[in-house]
Amino acid sequence: MTAPSSTMNLPKDVDGRIHEGEYVNGRLHGQGKKTFPGKYVEEGEYVNGRLNGPAKVTFVHGRIEEGVRVNGHLNGPGKRTFKSGYKEEGDFVNGKLAKGTVGDLS
Repeated sequence: MTAPSSTMNLPKDVDGRIHEGEYVNGRLHGQGKKTFPGKYVEEGEYVNGRLNGPAKVTFVHGRIEEGVRVNGHLNGPGKRTFKSGYKEEGDFVNGKLAKGTVGDLS
């Protein structure tokens, strides 16, 4: 039997976080977006409430991470761009660049 699913926007929780997207058993599951005011916004494919799959995370201080995420961390092909213009691109393992290129975009 398949668990019930729904698409909905939830009101802000006690920390001011906003969760939007597809839900299964009360957790984001499928396409979604989480906004953490004053910290970051993450959007992409969720499995049981965690980013798993193609995703983008934008931090308020200007860093952007794009790529495949497993349990919330960059894993596999991706890139991390900083406000300063510095960029890391390649293969990531548990959020760390394992193989790829680094440099300044400016």
